[in-house]
Formats: sequence, C-alpha cells, structure tokens
Amino acid sequence: MDSILEPLGLGINKYPTDEHRVHWELNPWIVEAALARLGDRRLDEVEQREVWYATRTPHKVEWPHWWAVRG
Repeated sequence: MDSILEPLGLGINKYPTDEHRVHWELNPWIVEAALARLGDRRLDEVEQREVWYATRTPHKVEWPHWWAVRG
C-alpha cells in the first residue's frame, strides 16, 4: 500500500525516514470524496475522530453539516 498512496496523491507518510514509525495521513480531497460516497450514512463520533486524526490537514476539509468532531 505504501507504494501507491503517495504517487496517487492520496496521502503522505508523516515519518518517511523512520521505518518503525509508519503513519500515513490522508489528503483533504480524498477525505471529502470518501465522505461524499457515504450518501445518507453518518459516521458516529468514534469514527469521525478516527477520520479527523488520519487527515493531513483537517482544517482544509469541507466537512459535512452533520460532522461533530473538531480536533
């Protein structure tokens, strides 16, 4: 998976030089696209928090009106 996320612009490895600390962060545009595909489904607060912390720059995401988690 590592070899495809960055070239496609889906995310970046936060610690690219440390193989013991692999942490991928998703780019805002892919988070918005994934949320749009949910349709009427809503994420609960635990799921929202997970998405928030996996997003590289969450302040740049246009979150849906029902989104409750902010940091």
